[in-house]
Amino acid sequence: MAEFEQMSQDRHDGPDNSLWRDGREHTPAGWQMALPAGAAPRLHLVLANPGAAPVAQDYAQDAAFWSQPARTLLP
Repeated sequence: MAEFEQMSQDRHDGPDNSLWRDGREHTPAGWQMALPAGAAPRLHLVLANPGAAPVAQDYAQDAAFWSQPARTLLP
């Protein structure tokens, strides 16, 4: 999953033309899913509000996750 996270935050072509943008337009969020054999799917979520540091969190999509009441995952 680390490779996909690195790819999603590509800044190779500058702030306005890369996958992860922080120029005229901003990338508001990024997410990657992993589907490991024999384990619960995993979600890596990044929230990137303009002017604030990105916030990242990992979530196991197991029975405990799905039994929670609906909520906002990141602030």
